[in-house]
Amino acid sequence: MNKISLEDFIKKGLEKSEGIRKEADIEIEGYGPITFVRPTEDNILEYLDAQANAIKMNKNEEIIGTDYKLLANASKEFIYFSCPFLQNPELHKAWGIKDPLDAPVKAFGVENLAGIAKKIKQAFGDGKKTKEKLKKLIRGNGKGEIGPLFWLGYFFECGHSLEYLWSLPKSQKELLMEYVIYKNELMNTKPQKN
Repeated sequence: MNKISLEDFIKKGLEKSEGIRKEADIEIEGYGPITFVRPTEDNILEYLDAQANAIKMNKNEEIIGTDYKLLANASKEFIYFSCPFLQNPELHKAWGIKDPLDAPVKAFGVENLAGIAKKIKQAFGDGKKTKEKLKKLIRGNGKGEIGPLFWLGYFFECGHSLEYLWSLPKSQKELLMEYVIYKNELMNTKPQKN
């Protein structure tokens, strides 16, 4: 197999990014169409994570509650980073907003945030590709290999904190990540706490 050249790599990357919708005009009640920009993958993941954590389920997978505050905060952040109007310092000054993330609440009302965030997510795709990437990071390739996020979660469940992880020397972090990514056979043994 021939290796790809840098020029071909650049061309393929540009072709891929050209096919992605970068902005959308979304109808917002009381305003009309407003231009929103494509959320970053980080914004999408944070929003999806908050959505998942906001819904409480029992062992039978029945919904037993919803954390509306968590959902509203995730929605306002998702909307804020997708709407250039809401990021404008002149708007913040005119509306007397001290915390920029309060702009979506001031503009649309807290009761409308979840619906608007859903419209944004739908306008740029429903997040299926991002969810699949996340599943792959957690579950691995489906051929017996466990994904790195599974191991990272396991690391924390065993009592290690994020501060501990970041306090490790770079060489130990690299070794941990190698362990996380490549050492599937250790799945059945619990790592020892330090």
